[in-house]
Amino acid sequence: MIYVDAILLGVFRDKFYSLSITMKGVCMKKEQVKKIGITAALSTSMLTTTAPAVVFADGVPNAGTTAGVPSGVATVNANHVKPENKVQAKENLNKAEREMKAAKEAMDNAKAIHSENSAEYEAAKKAYDKSVSAYNEAKETADNLFANVVADKTKAVKEAAQTEVNAKTKLEAAKKTQTEKQEAYNKAVSDKTAAEDAFNEAKAKHPNAEETLAQDKADVETTKTEQKKANEKLAEATKNLEAAKANLTEATSKKEGTAKTLADAKAEVQAANANVASKQAELNDAKAKLAALTAGSPEYQAASKKVSDAQEALNNANVALENAKNNEAAKKATYEAANKKYTEALASVAEYQALKTELEKKKEAKDAASREKDTKTQAKADAESAVNTANGELNALQDKVNEATQKAAEAETDLNNANQALETAKTNYEKAKADAKTELEAAKVALNKAGGEFLDSLAKYRKIEQWNQALRNTTDAKIRNFFELLGNKPYTDENDNTQKNSDGSTKTIWQQRIESLSSPEALLKAMDMIDQVNERIARNDQPYGSKTIAKVNADMMIYSMISNALCMNMDAHSLVRTKDTGLAGPDALSECQAFGYSSVEEAVKAWYEDEKAEYDAGNRNFQEVGHYLIIRGAGGKDAVVGASMSDLGNGTINFTDDNARLYANGMTTDEFRAGLRAQIATKKKAIDDAAAKLEKLIKDEIPEYKAAKAVVVEKQAAKAAADKKVAEAKQAVETKKADIVNLNKALTNASNELDKATEKYNTATDAYTNAQNVVSAYEVAHPDVATKVADAEQARDNAKVAYDAAKVSLAQAQEAKANREGELATAKEEFRQLNEDASKAQDRVTEAQAELDKANDRATKAAQAEVNATQADNDAQADVAAKTLEKNNKEAAANQAATEKNNADAAVTAATNKLATDEAAFKEVTDAKAVVEQKAATLNAAQTLLNAANNAVTEATSAHDDAVANKAAAEVLLTKAQAIVRTNPATYADFPELVSAENAYKAAENVVTAKQTVLATAQATANASEAVLENAKRDYENALVSYNMAKTDFEDFVYTLSRGADQVWTLGSNGQATYRVTCRNAVENEKIFDKFTKVTVDGVEVDASSYSSAKGSLILNLNSGFLNKLSAGNHNVAISFADGEVVTTSLKVVHPSQVAGNIRTGRVNSRINRNHPKTGDENNLMAEGLIFMLSNLALVKLLRRKRSTR
Repeated sequence: MIYVDAILLGVFRDKFYSLSITMKGVCMKKEQVKKIGITAALSTSMLTTTAPAVVFADGVPNAGTTAGVPSGVATVNANHVKPENKVQAKENLNKAEREMKAAKEAMDNAKAIHSENSAEYEAAKKAYDKSVSAYNEAKETADNLFANVVADKTKAVKEAAQTEVNAKTKLEAAKKTQTEKQEAYNKAVSDKTAAEDAFNEAKAKHPNAEETLAQDKADVETTKTEQKKANEKLAEATKNLEAAKANLTEATSKKEGTAKTLADAKAEVQAANANVASKQAELNDAKAKLAALTAGSPEYQAASKKVSDAQEALNNANVALENAKNNEAAKKATYEAANKKYTEALASVAEYQALKTELEKKKEAKDAASREKDTKTQAKADAESAVNTANGELNALQDKVNEATQKAAEAETDLNNANQALETAKTNYEKAKADAKTELEAAKVALNKAGGEFLDSLAKYRKIEQWNQALRNTTDAKIRNFFELLGNKPYTDENDNTQKNSDGSTKTIWQQRIESLSSPEALLKAMDMIDQVNERIARNDQPYGSKTIAKVNADMMIYSMISNALCMNMDAHSLVRTKDTGLAGPDALSECQAFGYSSVEEAVKAWYEDEKAEYDAGNRNFQEVGHYLIIRGAGGKDAVVGASMSDLGNGTINFTDDNARLYANGMTTDEFRAGLRAQIATKKKAIDDAAAKLEKLIKDEIPEYKAAKAVVVEKQAAKAAADKKVAEAKQAVETKKADIVNLNKALTNASNELDKATEKYNTATDAYTNAQNVVSAYEVAHPDVATKVADAEQARDNAKVAYDAAKVSLAQAQEAKANREGELATAKEEFRQLNEDASKAQDRVTEAQAELDKANDRATKAAQAEVNATQADNDAQADVAAKTLEKNNKEAAANQAATEKNNADAAVTAATNKLATDEAAFKEVTDAKAVVEQKAATLNAAQTLLNAANNAVTEATSAHDDAVANKAAAEVLLTKAQAIVRTNPATYADFPELVSAENAYKAAENVVTAKQTVLATAQATANASEAVLENAKRDYENALVSYNMAKTDFEDFVYTLSRGADQVWTLGSNGQATYRVTCRNAVENEKIFDKFTKVTVDGVEVDASSYSSAKGSLILNLNSGFLNKLSAGNHNVAISFADGEVVTTSLKVVHPSQVAGNIRTGRVNSRINRNHPKTGDENNLMAEGLIFMLSNLALVKLLRRKRSTR
């Protein structure tokens, strides 16, 4: 790999030399490549290769190579000549690029052709492999068939022989059965003849029995038809009555609602009117307050006059101040002149001057102490005044606290009264809710009892309570034990709470069970169970065909309930099996029970379908198939049924038939449902009404309670506002107290300071007196000097007194002006505050007016609502009267229909009783007829069985004959199979499966041969196209190397920014922004400075005064004066040259506040826009670098491939 490293080192040092490569013609057409492949020689081994491959021969490098480097690369290095200038470098680059693209296109074409050829080869290989697999499969199939044909036919002969034996056995059995069925048929014929004889004999005794019974049954049906019509008429009348009652209830409820609405409306009118009065009072109060604050009111006039008076006083103070200033200036000049003369007189006598000077110092000290004492005295007086003022303000604030406290107490009293009223209203409201809940619970209890009441209204044998009494008096030990251990125990809910009956007594477990089983929901489930059972009774898959379904009977329903409730904890069918005659049912009963099923459907399925499957399978154990047999035997003449279903999934159903009495009181399940629903309709309506009433109470409350809550909210707000004012007033008191404490401290300090100042003044006065005594003694001793100096001093002192008085007057005038200014500001502030209060008062008037308007609107709406509510209440009252009349009419119609029903019931009972009497009288005839019918049925069944046996013999005979023939045919085929020779198709012409398999095997063999030829052709074509592709790749790699060397040569002439890229400039900085443009070519690098033409920022040329330039190659400096004028943000800098080259970069300008510490500009990759002729590609550094790297990698790959062939 030494030669590779050397070449790469040369590439990175930009030492490639120019190269001109003549591209070879590699753009061969697909047809040419295929032609080459077709003419190539093939070997047998090619059929097993999976993909074409190119093999390089071993050998030494050609004589034209250098140190193992491919000859093309060596030639490139040896012949490369550096361009002399940029134009020549560009021409070389364009030429190398064209040659590289041509080579790339040739390589891509060769690659596409080879890819297509390879795909065709793979497809051919797959087709060939598939044909070989099909061939092997066909061959294996044919071999197996020929190998096993004799064994298969031998097996077929044995199976045919066994079939013949089985057919013979079945034929003999069928003949035996035929004989047995013939004997049974003969017996049935004899039995039927004897029964007919007995029937004829009975008819002779009672010649009119059948006609009488037929007439009786017709009469029963006629009366039942009339009874049905009466029932329907009663049901319709009852339905109409219930609808009328419901309408009346609805109208009554509506009337109650309108009455309440009217009462609410009247209450709202009163509240709205009271609100209007309240809002009118508030508006009047607001207007009064506003009138007191506007022009014309005494307060307004006083405030306005106070401002004008303060302004006039300030004007006067300004005049006085000006006069005082003039006077002070004049007196000052006089004093200074007198003082000068005094100084001159004093200077003539040094000793006297010294004494006078010392006296003057003592006097000044005394005067200073006197002024300080006066200041401290005033400070103390001010502090005392402040304390007195603050105490007065504290008293006023305390009065406000007392006033606010009184109002808060009144607000609290109002709130307590409102809360008391609210509690009373709440108590009334809670009582109304409790009453509504009680009403709802009572309605629910009534609904739950409706089912039992409905059954009791229909029961003829025993009502539910009569059954309970019979159970309490039973002699059955097991049942008594059940009640002692469980039935009479208290019933508790899931929370272990003992439940009560509506009368307050403790509810027992037995009572709960009966209530649950007799609930409307449970009775409707029982009807579903009866429908399920009746559907099976009516099926024609019954042994004797479809039968009439059973009717529902109330006594049977009650009996089923009692049995179900007992058997939850006792043995099944305990009630049916009891020996206590006091617990006997309404008739002899059959019973089915099921426990723990999730639905009615599952229970009935378990009784019928599941046990039917057992029965059909031969099971005759009544304990296991008894439910099925009971249901199968149910139905038919005068059949009645009762059922019950608990919420635990325990179901009981009871049947009886041939009971005309119970049947007469029976009904269909739909009739039962209709009657029950009519019974519970009013109960449900009562529940709905009670629930609606409770819901309305919960949702809307009562007017008294709502109004009381509103008043409480209002009083709470008033109390809170009053408490707030108390708190604010107390806070003001505390604040003022704290101020007074501070003021007292200040007073103490002022007093202390005054004491100090007084002591200082006394000391200074003593010193001055002593100095004055010394001067007086000197003056006595030297009268001339004293007189001269004294005159001058007197004149000075007089001037000084006048000057001091002028200064005091000036200070007083200044203070007076300041005071007047303060007074004016205070007056203006008070006047502004008054105007602001007036504005607020105006806003309150506007707000109060709006509230009054709302109150009036509310009152108007309330009045209209009262009118509407009154009309609605009157309408509702009229509707109640109309609905009451309608209900009375419907009730009369229902009573008439009930009378007709009772008459119809009596007619049915009479007809039924007559039929029962005649049936008893003619029982011998009916029994004999029943026997005839039974024997006829038996004969029919025997005939059917005999016919089936005859048919079975015929079928068995035919099957036996077929088995004999099949056995003979199988033996013939076995003989032919034993003579088969595979090479002689004639020997197996009678075996189509062998012929088909052999033909398929031969056809698959021919397909393999054809696919093999196609595969060989495709492999040769792919090998040839790969050779072409390899040549094209080598040409492209050589062209890419030449292009990169030409590109490197060209880039030596390109200008780059070696310094100053992407700088950051902070506004207000000193210095400059420096940019350096260089070029790798030394000759060209020297020309950069001379070619520089201009620099632009954001497209605007920079004036020459704003930058400097120097050689090296080009150093460009933008000065701070220019940079500090730029706006903050990003800017584009472009440096242009005469040959069209432009170097660009970015410049970021920031405010000092954006800089956290010193910002150092650093160099990053600059963005260079070279304005030279296009080469066909975008010249950005990333793309160029990528191409450069790829070309070098291609070179390495080429050299490695060459070396790998050694």
